[in-house]
Amino acid sequence: MATLFAQVARNACQVFRESLERRPLLKILIAVDVTSSADEVVEAVVERSWPADTSALVLIAIEYAEIPEKVWREVEGKVDPVRKKMLSQAEDITAHAIDQLEESGIPAQATIKFDDPRFTIVKIADQWQADIIFIPAPHRTGPNLSVLSSVEEEVLRDVDC
Repeated sequence: MATLFAQVARNACQVFRESLERRPLLKILIAVDVTSSADEVVEAVVERSWPADTSALVLIAIEYAEIPEKVWREVEGKVDPVRKKMLSQAEDITAHAIDQLEESGIPAQATIKFDDPRFTIVKIADQWQADIIFIPAPHRTGPNLSVLSSVEEEVLRDVDC
């Protein structure tokens, strides 16, 4: 019985070691907005030192209500062309961000979702098992400097990492 237990324990330890070897040491989720550049937040990531096995996921969550009015007017309020335009912009932004990350030695991938960013960031962070989340903060000055946006508040309240 003791021999069987020892074998099971050795097997369990081996499986655990193998799972650790497969999982990157650190997973960075970078959530950016489709209506602006990701350069600032990606710069904040690449200027830091990270463990060798760090990987990144660049996330863009597009909320229809946040799409600029100008975009809707350009396509006469039709959803399909707006979706295609936003998807194209998001693909350009994520491709550029991935290039920057990979040039600095951080393997990266991207995901684009049409959903509320407040909930999408939390959901993707949980599914992907993110260790740290970078969210670009709106530029503020004066007394509003420490006020969080609704996205930042929701993520801080609900995320487990």
